[in-house]
Amino acid sequence: AGFRREGLLEMARRFFQRGAAVLALIGVAQLFMAWHMPDWSDSSTAANITAPSKDEQSASLLVGFHTSRRSETTIAPSLEKEEQSASQRRAALWVDLANDTDFCSALMGNGFKEEVAYCVSRSNKSGDSSLSCKFNSVTGASVCRASNLLVDLDRVNCSHGNEEISDVEGRDEAEEMPLYSKGAFRLKCESTGQVPDALKLPYHFSPMFSAIEYAREEDDISDFIGCQMWIEIPCFIVTRYEYCNLYHTMTDWYNIYQVRHMLGLGEEEVSVIFFDGHSKGALDAGWQHVMGQGVAVSFLMALPARHTCFRHAIFVPPGYQSAIDLTSMRYPHGQCRDTAQMRD
Repeated sequence: AGFRREGLLEMARRFFQRGAAVLALIGVAQLFMAWHMPDWSDSSTAANITAPSKDEQSASLLVGFHTSRRSETTIAPSLEKEEQSASQRRAALWVDLANDTDFCSALMGNGFKEEVAYCVSRSNKSGDSSLSCKFNSVTGASVCRASNLLVDLDRVNCSHGNEEISDVEGRDEAEEMPLYSKGAFRLKCESTGQVPDALKLPYHFSPMFSAIEYAREEDDISDFIGCQMWIEIPCFIVTRYEYCNLYHTMTDWYNIYQVRHMLGLGEEEVSVIFFDGHSKGALDAGWQHVMGQGVAVSFLMALPARHTCFRHAIFVPPGYQSAIDLTSMRYPHGQCRDTAQMRD
């Protein structure tokens, strides 16, 4: 009997210890909800709240906070307004061009002001292509956009990518960076004669631009390009450097987040293609969290056809030219670490 009493006391002690831990978690949950939940004290919102039933109150107490029922017919307009307001705030943060005097917004947000067109359509037909880049003088980065772009894998030499590391142990890293031959990229538009500036289009941009082939205006896009498969949704083209390094991967994540929202594609269906042949890495799963679970992330050499065409291709700057690159974050840039874009 004494043994059983001591056993019961020990069980009770553990129960209360765990109960204290649960209460602590409940307290954290309450603080979290208080911080992130909307302000119910607003009269327009409070008027739409109905008192919870006794059953609801009992259930709510079990998780440490009260819930309230609101009429779906009365809450819909208010939620719609909140969504519109959030969308407007995000547009002001990312889509709107930064003011010349707002250094931090130019660095962390949309400071891509200087635009150069490399290829334009003279006929303005729906099937014609285009290519232009916008340059950010603060970060030194460029974002390029192409429409109706062909990628010809027969003119690209690169490892397949996404292999298990153990299967490619000892492979030279140079094999994981694409080599492009002339015609690897094809566009049906007329070159403007602009010569790509190596200072504004460094790293992988330089060999990519050297491999572009332009069609004549009289050529039919299907005959010239020979598309076997079209990707209709906007596609972000990313070339990664030092992809297993957390710091360098974070610079890529910031760049693609910045570009996506700067172009107003935050809620749009998009895809990501790595124009590299790197094997699997521990940080690969992070791309799904940054872009969203429904966003397809794939590799250049795994395109659905040898001649794949992109309706909208967006070339993301390299991580070395990120707003959160170490060079960018040194003084005076370091004062921009608490900007609205960073908090977003």
